[in-house]
Amino acid sequence: MTLLRVAHSGGRRISADHFAHPVAFTFKDREVLDISVSGASPPGLRDLILHHPEIQISGSTITLPKISLSRGDKFDLFVLSSGSGRDVEARAHIQSGTFRIRGRPPEC
Repeated sequence: MTLLRVAHSGGRRISADHFAHPVAFTFKDREVLDISVSGASPPGLRDLILHHPEIQISGSTITLPKISLSRGDKFDLFVLSSGSGRDVEARAHIQSGTFRIRGRPPEC
């Protein structure tokens, strides 16, 4: 099980169309079996993410939907995976913005 914390800490609202490429996480040498979202703020963010038609789980990659985020919006993404890999690659492209990775995912 891997915990990924996703938060918008910037100063401006990010609208869905600001994402040139959505947020995606790839788990090296693992297969994603299931995900869950908790700790969402605002609370409705959890259902928006999990029930959005653009969310994808394909092999070792989770692609989150392009959704609008206000400053302070956040959620925890719990990922159940199989395999022995430890590395997680995160990527996204936000127009007129920066996608930052803080810290290193814990070893599983």
